[in-house]
Amino acid sequence: MDQSTCPGNSTAVSPAPVQKLGIIPNQNLELKPACQTPEKTNEPSHKIKEGEVELPDKYKNISEFFDRMICSFRLLILCKKLPTFQNISAQVEILTKRKFTYSHLAQIKYILPEAIQIEKILVHDKKTLCMKPDMKISLLFDVIEGHCEQSDFLALHQLFASRLISFFTKQPKVLL
Repeated sequence: MDQSTCPGNSTAVSPAPVQKLGIIPNQNLELKPACQTPEKTNEPSHKIKEGEVELPDKYKNISEFFDRMICSFRLLILCKKLPTFQNISAQVEILTKRKFTYSHLAQIKYILPEAIQIEKILVHDKKTLCMKPDMKISLLFDVIEGHCEQSDFLALHQLFASRLISFFTKQPKVLL
């Protein structure tokens, strides 16, 4: 081999770059997560859109009682207390500045019967040292499907609001 034909007076031929088997060379690969975080908007998702039915005050009160009941339920779970009617009604009355009665709970259960479970229990009263009857209230989230971008409680609120609106449109003269 003639040294004048090789650049840099080198007699060795440089081999091609070696790649290891099983490793893909650096390419522009984009990794996409399985469930993307939804984009946030400035508008609340439960806002009544223009052109929809405006609810009367009695229906708005029931909706407000339901929202405060969910809030109270979440607080009681965080405090590891039993979600009884007495515990929930005390907190709902403070939040709404109105009395929360058994009839309000019955109206909420009538609108959304499959999501609210009520059990009769006996609770020990520390003042009288007796057992008093009460109701344990449970929320069932099995009725909510396909809401991966929302929390269970927000989806339950939206379901209740839609059921309340449909109840009002079907029977506008009947007040709860």
